[in-house]
Amino acid sequence: MIKAIQALQESCESCNEDVKSLIEDLDDFVSDAFSADGCGMFLSPYDSEEQEIVIDGEYFYGYRLNRGVVIMVEPIQLWQVKNLHAGQTIYAIGYYNSDGTAQRFTVQGKPKLWKRNSARVEVTLKRGFKEIILLTELCLEEFSFEEPEPMQKPKRCKRV
Repeated sequence: MIKAIQALQESCESCNEDVKSLIEDLDDFVSDAFSADGCGMFLSPYDSEEQEIVIDGEYFYGYRLNRGVVIMVEPIQLWQVKNLHAGQTIYAIGYYNSDGTAQRFTVQGKPKLWKRNSARVEVTLKRGFKEIILLTELCLEEFSFEEPEPMQKPKRCKRV
């Protein structure tokens, strides 16, 4: 099997579809990968570690992102998004401004809800003068009501 994959890699630069075709059940493959390596391997590009944090008996999981940042805020929940109103502020988790503060977004109107699909929601958010994004049910884990800690600036060595 290993020789076959090596031959595929040598024959073409991108053989992802060929390798994927060798996997019989993708869901089982992904589940096995998470079981073997843990979520940190896939969610933490910095050191592949998962930090389990217990606060008042509730479990949170932290993943170190680039620049050594561990994020310890609770993501926004679907029911909270459905109750957002214009002018409210929410914060992006893991995204920072050049001064190290978390990116802040302002809700631009009422959430759009669907009667036939209660798990679907869309909210327009604005950051600064020009940046407008759409918050949907697919990216709730990237936003929080709590402002994440500012990113620590790296210390610079003095020149001698």
